[in-house]
Amino acid sequence: MLKATISAVVAGFNRIMSKCIKQDWTVVFVGHFGYLIPPPDQIPLHYFYFAWRKACRYQKMAFGFYDPVELQEFELNLEDEINSIHEEFATLSYETEPLRFYCFPKAPKVKDFLKKETKEHSILVDARPVTKIALRDQIAWATVVLVLGEWFDTNNVIHKEAEFRSEEQKKVYPWMVEWSCNNRLRRRYYQDQDYGYKRRLLNFTNSDLYESYQWGLRRIRRLRETQFNEVKKLNSGIAYYGETDIKSFYPTLNMAVVKETLIKRLTKLHEKDILIDNSADKRNAVEEWSNLLERLCSFTVDTDCIDIDPDFTSHKLGM
Repeated sequence: MLKATISAVVAGFNRIMSKCIKQDWTVVFVGHFGYLIPPPDQIPLHYFYFAWRKACRYQKMAFGFYDPVELQEFELNLEDEINSIHEEFATLSYETEPLRFYCFPKAPKVKDFLKKETKEHSILVDARPVTKIALRDQIAWATVVLVLGEWFDTNNVIHKEAEFRSEEQKKVYPWMVEWSCNNRLRRRYYQDQDYGYKRRLLNFTNSDLYESYQWGLRRIRRLRETQFNEVKKLNSGIAYYGETDIKSFYPTLNMAVVKETLIKRLTKLHEKDILIDNSADKRNAVEEWSNLLERLCSFTVDTDCIDIDPDFTSHKLGM
């Protein structure tokens, strides 16, 4: 069974990549910085394959549980499955699958270790609600991230050192804030003249979509140290340090603001000829991407998987 699965996956990959070569799609970027964003119906097929690899890796590593049957069935029909997503992107007809909810236990608090469970007193462990998103939807989103990522999760090294197509495109490139540390897109590391390594272009071939948690931890520690020292200099050598957290961060996100921010960025890229219109029928690429992103952000809940609040089952998460 394992040999059959591997053979099917390899055969599917070979057919996909042969199509990429026939259609003259560039798999590896070479030369000056010239990444352009195509409309959804012109996304090269190899993006979906790289997204499949990264989505599979992410599902296995995220919380330690996933549906192995779903994963194997997708791999056995790899070419058809990827072509199906590709076609639904092209026709702007993609539909997400219902979310499945699970309760994932949080780590016990320190005070709970001092308690003893008795018949009269049970130790309750807090649970974190976790959603299982269909593998197909993970691949669709990973594809979008790979296509748009270079102009959203921007990199200072590229901005300083790369040769852009025009000065206007160079000016509009910076977007990501400096203090963002976690869930940054995985990039390739290149050795510089000082025998150090710098993060440059997105790494399509690595199976990870994001940089590691350890990378983000090291980055935030360096930022904290720098900021702490700057405060000390301004305050006669005195500085204080504290931490805080945002309660219910994701449920409180205003999706209307998220959509407005994305469209504003895509519009700016469109004005600078980075986001390209559909050459066949002159459809506006900003509108097409807006349509696709709204579809990808619209989820319903699978009410059969778990007993949850009736008011929540009818909730639709949309942009």
